[in-house]
Amino acid sequence: MGSQLGKTDGCCLNVIGWQFDDDPRPVLYIGPTEKNAVSVSRDRLGKMIRAVPSLYDGLAKGQQDRDVEKFIHGVRLGIGWASSATELASHPAAKVFIDERDRMDDVRGEGDPNTLAEARVATYDGIVVTLSTPTRGIVETEEVGGLERWKPAPAEDLQSPSWKLWQEGSRHEYAVPCPECREYFIPRFKLLSWPKDSTPAEAFEAAAMACPACGSLIADSHREWMADHGVFIAPQQRPQALQDGDTAARVVEGTRAVDVPYGDFLEPQHSGSLTFWVSGLCSKWRTFGHRASNFLKAMEASDPGRVQAEMNTGFGELYRPRVNVPDWQVVANLREPYKQDDVPEWVQALTCGVDVGGRVIHFSVYGWGPSMACALIRHGEIHGETKFEAPWRKLDELLEYRWGDLSIRWMMVDSGFNPSKSLSGSVDDEHVPANMVYDFCRRHRGRVFAAKGWPTRAKPISTSMIDVNVNGRKVPNGLQLVNFDTDFFKCWIYDRLEMEPDDPGRMRLPEDATDDYCRHMTSEARTVKPSGKVEWLKLRENHYFDAAVLNAVVAHMQNLNMLTEATWKSYRGGQDRSTTLADIAEQLNG
Repeated sequence: MGSQLGKTDGCCLNVIGWQFDDDPRPVLYIGPTEKNAVSVSRDRLGKMIRAVPSLYDGLAKGQQDRDVEKFIHGVRLGIGWASSATELASHPAAKVFIDERDRMDDVRGEGDPNTLAEARVATYDGIVVTLSTPTRGIVETEEVGGLERWKPAPAEDLQSPSWKLWQEGSRHEYAVPCPECREYFIPRFKLLSWPKDSTPAEAFEAAAMACPACGSLIADSHREWMADHGVFIAPQQRPQALQDGDTAARVVEGTRAVDVPYGDFLEPQHSGSLTFWVSGLCSKWRTFGHRASNFLKAMEASDPGRVQAEMNTGFGELYRPRVNVPDWQVVANLREPYKQDDVPEWVQALTCGVDVGGRVIHFSVYGWGPSMACALIRHGEIHGETKFEAPWRKLDELLEYRWGDLSIRWMMVDSGFNPSKSLSGSVDDEHVPANMVYDFCRRHRGRVFAAKGWPTRAKPISTSMIDVNVNGRKVPNGLQLVNFDTDFFKCWIYDRLEMEPDDPGRMRLPEDATDDYCRHMTSEARTVKPSGKVEWLKLRENHYFDAAVLNAVVAHMQNLNMLTEATWKSYRGGQDRSTTLADIAEQLNG
């Protein structure tokens, strides 16, 4: 849901208070950050306990009353945050509340907070309650049972963890009745209306909601009445029109019709997790005018961050950047009649880009030729804990694989996932594993390079020394880190994707390149803030896009972009192409 809908107090703190007052059993509250969790504990939670005599009388005072732990009627209430692995791994609970899930990363060294929380409630056969304002993703709507519903989206199109959880469950949405035709509909941003070319101030006064059933414009004065007569509807259910004198909503599912109290829901006949979505337009504390005015102000500022905040907090909807991003079908159209591991004749050198995660390595091998034409030769995943040696040995094998007379000449490995804590490569945080990326690069020095991307750089590519001695001096021939401008190289890749079919420098894909690969290649959107700062927004999983960028970085680093057509052609006739290319690149570097 969006903001100003009472999710923290109504769905979380009040339930915690009820639990300890009526049926004392252990509870965990998990906030997104330490600062947030401690603030909730001291302010909102503390005020609630003091305001309810039965809770305050049962509260253990003194040293047992801490910000991160309280005992009420002798039962534990734990307060933690996303990075507090101990809290989510040590204490059983009857209920776990995860607040603002989308503002959390995985628990460091442990994994997904919801998975850890499920393990905590096993002892009590308890439940996990997840609450959040959603963030980014690509979703569409569809008509189901006469209502426009959110259509489940592919997981790779969703950055929002809470939206993924929502569409895995019962998918209830809050429907409200139109005061004119009395038909139920689900409010959403696109139904909010204001006069064309309105200023934010004018929209504040004139905003209304359009009923999709009868087309009438609903004034803000009806907003509270609509919210008071709303009901949650699952996809297999449909609400009947509200009738005069009704004291509940009539919800039909299959052959059964049930009167459901306003504000409540009918549990589906076949359901697992119960999940709910509420539009910010159902808030009793923010008018239609507030929502419209704030959205227009964000649009006038041309600030994607503000626009996203309004879509997320104001309407409870996912944000998709309004920028030009190649459609993944455009990438799919780059497929040509060759298969993976086939090397087109014009290819003279192979590179490999490697994107490193905690439990999987994504790689892509590209072939290069005249005009910086590039072709995908192979892409794939290597699974295994990357803090251990096993997946890196698999990467060793890939590096030595031969495609006829060619093998991977240069490899660029992302070092951003587990960066070292000092220039010497030492690690001073027990939760961060030894940097396997640097160890792998040292093993193949001169052929494999560690890379780190930056939002902006004075030059597209520069290097800095990683290996230093105990006195802080650079080690001769030590390992270097390749720093690159992510904006420059991401734009370069997108330019290659959108070149005309007759352009010799275009990108080519094998006919068996997967749709998943094509989606990855259009996974980020470039936006420019009013300050001129460029920001790339992640739309979906982007590992193969990152690997493609790393291929482009290492190709430019080896000056392949400086080779002329004549230079490329001069060694195509029967020579060891990779060796000849290396000689030319070395001369250019010199």
